[in-house]
Amino acid sequence: MSTRARRLIAALAVGSPLLLAGCQSGGSGDSTGQSSSSPALSVTTTSADAGVARTIESGGVIRSVQPWSFGSSTGQAVTTDRFVIYITERDPLIAQRLPGFMEAAADHYTRALGDLPQPPDRLEMFVMSGRQEWRRLVLSMLGSKAQAAVNAITRGGMTYAGRAYLFDIGSTDTMSLASHEGWHQYTQRTFAEPLPVWLEEGIASYMEGHRWSGYSVTFAGWANIERFDQLRRAAANRQLLSLPDLLNSSPNQLVEHGNGTEALTYYAQVWSLVHFLREGADGRYREGLERLLRDAATGHLSRTVAAELSAQGVRPPAGGLSRNSGLVFQAYFGADLGKAAAEYRAFVTSVVQTGSRQNVVQGLSPL
Repeated sequence: MSTRARRLIAALAVGSPLLLAGCQSGGSGDSTGQSSSSPALSVTTTSADAGVARTIESGGVIRSVQPWSFGSSTGQAVTTDRFVIYITERDPLIAQRLPGFMEAAADHYTRALGDLPQPPDRLEMFVMSGRQEWRRLVLSMLGSKAQAAVNAITRGGMTYAGRAYLFDIGSTDTMSLASHEGWHQYTQRTFAEPLPVWLEEGIASYMEGHRWSGYSVTFAGWANIERFDQLRRAAANRQLLSLPDLLNSSPNQLVEHGNGTEALTYYAQVWSLVHFLREGADGRYREGLERLLRDAATGHLSRTVAAELSAQGVRPPAGGLSRNSGLVFQAYFGADLGKAAAEYRAFVTSVVQTGSRQNVVQGLSPL
């Protein structure tokens, strides 16, 4: 397992018990001072998936920059159109790029997989310069309920109740982490109903994909070599989860059982599953994917699932739908899970075929 893969499993999987919770958290610290100027940074944003292209200048999206402090740590509170980023991080590759990068990511969230709503208010993201700062911040804001997650996370961060709490794990991984956790923030604050875990984590992993060229960033779901390499390893070693197992698992369960490799495979597979639903099987599932997301955003998901399952002669669980369940998949993509599983296996085989990696490195489809 690569060093970066270990970093990503620590950053993304271990923190997910809090990521999936829904209680409100505490305040965001003190913010004082007057607005100040910010260094201009041009970020040309292209969504390779949705045909979106526009230029975002950090100086253009930033509405205010104020001094912000937490204990003895000092930094800035940077307000953009859709985010308030509280940051003590000093690395200019992160601190200067992140505001425009997150605005670009928010564009991607709302356009890449259909027309989705804007967040109702600004999303709060905390980016601390080191783990000890981050630990003190999280425990002061979330209290004892965060203790287990804080102890487990050695690199990265987590999302809780629409707020992201991150710390520097290197410029490349921190940006991927921010776009992943930003999706969780977005759905927690914007969607009326939660997505099933396999889709929530699959799309968050899909949103990690981006490439920089100077100060220009291109968001593309395929531009994720870590997920691709793990998918290829798992396929070569015959370690892929079956589609039913994938739909009924969660990264929390796999990490709690101490199986980091399986958790990495889980993330790689749900990442590839989103690609499959978007473009596999001659695009047959794409409309269902977009409808599922719209229904979750507008609060119609549970009713649609109940109606579709009833039409298929399936009785929904008496206790309601579990987020670790394949029933949502069955409702939106058809009762024949065996057929979908065979199509998904064939899709993965095509994705990881010899010679496909170069396209992924370039952010292009390997198909």
